Amino acid sequence: MGYPDKMLFFTDGGISQEVWDVVLYEQLDKNNSPQKQEFYQAFMTGDEASKQRLHEENFSLTLQPLESHLDFLVNELDELEIGIETQLKYGSHAHRHPRLPLL
Repeated sequence: MGYPDKMLFFTDGGISQEVWDVVLYEQLDKNNSPQKQEFYQAFMTGDEASKQRLHEENFSLTLQPLESHLDFLVNELDELEIGIETQLKYGSHAHRHPRLPLL
C-alpha cells in the first residue's frame, strides 16, 4: 500500500492512519470481504470519505488484532526494561555495553 516507513504509533498513544489502513486491508483480505476491493480503490484514489466509512463499518474487525499487537509490544518493552534494570543493578556486561545506562 506504499507505507514502508510510516508504520508508527506516537508518544501520546495515538496510532497513525497508515497503521489503521494496513490493518483494515489485511483483515478484509483475511476474511475474504467484498469490501477489500472497495477499500483499495478508495485508498488508491484518495477517497477519504469512503475510507472513513469503511473504517467505521469495520472498526471491530481492526480493533482486536491491533490491540493484540500493542499488548505484545507493551509486554516486550516491559521485559526489555526488566533486563536493562537487571544489567544495571548487577553491573553485568557494563564493559561490553557502556551505553546501557542511557537506555
